[in-house]
Amino acid sequence: MFSYRILDEMDGKQARKTQNGSPLGMVFDHGVDCFAIGLQFLTFGRLLQIGDNFLMKLLLLVAYQSFHFLTLENYYIGELVLGRINGVSEGSFTAILIWLFSAKVGNEFWTQPLCDGRWLHISGIEDLTYGQGVIFVALAVTGKMSVESFFKVLWTCWYPKENQARQPKLRTLLVQYSAFYVWAAVWLICAELGNDPIKFEHPKVVTPESSKVAVDKFDVT
Repeated sequence: MFSYRILDEMDGKQARKTQNGSPLGMVFDHGVDCFAIGLQFLTFGRLLQIGDNFLMKLLLLVAYQSFHFLTLENYYIGELVLGRINGVSEGSFTAILIWLFSAKVGNEFWTQPLCDGRWLHISGIEDLTYGQGVIFVALAVTGKMSVESFFKVLWTCWYPKENQARQPKLRTLLVQYSAFYVWAAVWLICAELGNDPIKFEHPKVVTPESSKVAVDKFDVT
């Protein structure tokens, strides 16, 4: 994670310094970022032991939603200015600290109950754990980025900024935003239905009982 963040910050500066920047390079850079963000959130969810439930799917959807929205903002406005506290810089730094902390104490720490979670009405969550609590904070920060980006671009339909890259048309803009939710709906349906649903059968939350189940299940002796 640390190496990825350092290299991701350096590549653009190196391209501008050597005058090798190009639209193709930007597409490649953001394409790799889009692929990497899914892997990062999958491993982060596994690290925090949040389980195979709706919360994990929501984490992935919100992560990709922010990426989609911020890309549209960059396309129309021509710049991408993140807030003082954002999921890219502060979020990555916090994630690195959590990884280092977990390496010291073990990720079983995140399975400790934080409070009663039955009020969430999420299947599989009875006690909200420390790890799931961290995920809710991540969802809030990432969701805030998406909302701010959406209204920033929407506002330029009527009040474009000076030197803006291009002015969006409302109908086109809504189609572009809605396309993400069409993809999200298809992904969720495929994740839950079909002969080979996109989910794991083995337990994701490590407890003494689930560990024994996993060992017994994969015992080939």
